[in-house]
Amino acid sequence: MDKITDDGSRGSSPFRKVIFPAIVAVAAVAGGAYFIRRSRKAQQMAMKHRLSGWQKKEGIDTVATNDMRLRKNRKLQVVIDRTEELEFLKYAFQNSKPKINFVTGPEGCGKSWLVHEALRSCDYVLKVDLNTAKVSNKEEGAHELLNFIMKKSGYYEPKLHSMLREMGISQRGNPNEVALINKQELENGFFFLENVLKEIATTSDQFPCIFIDEFHSLSEKALKSDYFFRFLQWAVHITDLGLAQIIFCGNDLSLGQLDKIRESFRQRRIHYALNYPVLTPDDIKVVLRNADDGKIFDGKMEAIQLLEAFGGQLKDIEHAIDFVDGGMSIHSTISKMVTETAHVVENLCFTPILDEISKASTPSSLKAGYDKFMRCWNMIGAFSKEETILEDHLVFQVFGDHAHEIDIYEKFGIIRYCWPKLGQSTTHQVTLTPISPRYHKAFQQLVNRPGLTKIVLDVKRNLAIMDLVEQERTLKERIAVITDVKSCLTEEGLSFNVEMAKVWKKLSAIWQSIDELKQPWK
Repeated sequence: MDKITDDGSRGSSPFRKVIFPAIVAVAAVAGGAYFIRRSRKAQQMAMKHRLSGWQKKEGIDTVATNDMRLRKNRKLQVVIDRTEELEFLKYAFQNSKPKINFVTGPEGCGKSWLVHEALRSCDYVLKVDLNTAKVSNKEEGAHELLNFIMKKSGYYEPKLHSMLREMGISQRGNPNEVALINKQELENGFFFLENVLKEIATTSDQFPCIFIDEFHSLSEKALKSDYFFRFLQWAVHITDLGLAQIIFCGNDLSLGQLDKIRESFRQRRIHYALNYPVLTPDDIKVVLRNADDGKIFDGKMEAIQLLEAFGGQLKDIEHAIDFVDGGMSIHSTISKMVTETAHVVENLCFTPILDEISKASTPSSLKAGYDKFMRCWNMIGAFSKEETILEDHLVFQVFGDHAHEIDIYEKFGIIRYCWPKLGQSTTHQVTLTPISPRYHKAFQQLVNRPGLTKIVLDVKRNLAIMDLVEQERTLKERIAVITDVKSCLTEEGLSFNVEMAKVWKKLSAIWQSIDELKQPWK
């Protein structure tokens, strides 16, 4: 406020002289910067720059190496030749028509590595890693996905307090907090990103790629949400225009959920399935010695034991090495990990069914529970003998009319569908296998567990008793029918016997047909 000087004149306060003009100047600069950055040209320039600098941000060398390394971490660096799969994906992403691609497979089989290698020479890639982003496991996860896509693309939609914080004027708010972009801003972002992709398409001989890694981090609710549906619509639009490849990387279960939720989308995407790599003891014996500098592992024997238990699942082998580093032997380590897995399977599969049986209030519900238990047991038994089983055989021999239960056990994460190696031209029948080699060993342990086998014998005995009771009831009903027929006929010697013979012949034929139809599949 103004103050009165000694001579009676009105002077100016420091606020009017310095502070107010400074505020006006800062506001003008901030406003100008904001509107320039929000302009269409600036947005698209920023997006193009972000897409072109992806290798540097991801720490990827643009020059490919000769080593086909499945993983790079502190424990194992296994050199595996995956050239055939890699070349197949390279062609699919860089030379074929833009489409929506899903690369799926079990945990630790090398999905992300293969996609990264296939995209190594691509100039323009927008990558979002949902595992690193830590999206919500609720419906909001889809909104967060779109938010991260906009953020990684370079789209700028600041809040006032975040602008001031970036300029160093305010400390308000958490700098790590991510404010979700509203729907209108998302549409603007999609519009600008489409224009950038069009510009790239006219100046580059490569298709830009949008790579969503670990998409199984999205929950089923998120896959059902309007936000994810909007992204799928945009992805279909972009690929129809031939502007970019859309690549999702995750597990088979999430893709199966998406196919059920959006059935029409199945015709618009292509699926590339991966399995664990095939390893030999020679592939990892040197690696094991390098993992502990030769202190414990000394040769092929440990490699054979680990491969028999864990196959190509390098994460399991790494965990085993951690236990060995703690002083456990290889044999004890494998037994510990397999036993823990067997407990997981028992709690997931058998315990809920036994709870259902204990709560059954009618003979029919009790029998349904017993039958369900035996189907689960027979499935575990089948996979304990064979690592892969044709889906048709599993349905015919184990599940019958209850084939939908296969999807339940797949959702539990104990079995999965397996596919041929990418690039193979041979035909392939749909097969199922335990989710990993460790689960195959756990199944073998379960079928030999005394406590569980005793429960199975009790269930079989109870089912046999119920079957005998049912047969007894059926026989009593048939005796009653015969008695009723006899009472309706007049007893006149030979004619009576002839009529009874005719009736009995028809009844016995009908009952025989019923008995045959009641027999289980063989």
